[in-house]
Amino acid sequence: MKQLNMAFVFLFFSSLSCAQSLSPKVYASSGGFFIQSNGALSWTLGEVESSSYVKTTVTLTQGFQQHFLLNTSENEVIDNSEIRIFPNPFLEFVFIETDNISETYISEIFNNTGIKLISQEFDKERSILKTDQLSAGIYLLKITNKKSQVLKTLKIVKL
Repeated sequence: MKQLNMAFVFLFFSSLSCAQSLSPKVYASSGGFFIQSNGALSWTLGEVESSSYVKTTVTLTQGFQQHFLLNTSENEVIDNSEIRIFPNPFLEFVFIETDNISETYISEIFNNTGIKLISQEFDKERSILKTDQLSAGIYLLKITNKKSQVLKTLKIVKL
């Protein structure tokens, strides 16, 4: 009998509690809705809103944002020169070394969100890329030629 009363009390109080109900909003840049006799399809391109804050005339919406995309799957150009980057991991600088340099190369360092932090040209067989302004973390180093052809892309780590 005592267990039955406890079960009843538990069910009574659980029926009084209310769960939070969220209705996600989608800010779509494109989308569509199609209906056929055998079904319907609804789609959007955009980002799901997770929260919005409004103060007078300013609205801040937080969601899943990708403001800059960096393609990291480009095919590297076959080049006669071998490009070596060392040390990796590094502290204050990275050496970029090549056997035969026939043109000016551009080295660029990006953070994990794709923002370009450093861009430096080099035209010597051994160049130093200064990275003292970077904080510890993982970065993407991309080396291109003047025609914007990717010669080498790799992950580098600053200690």
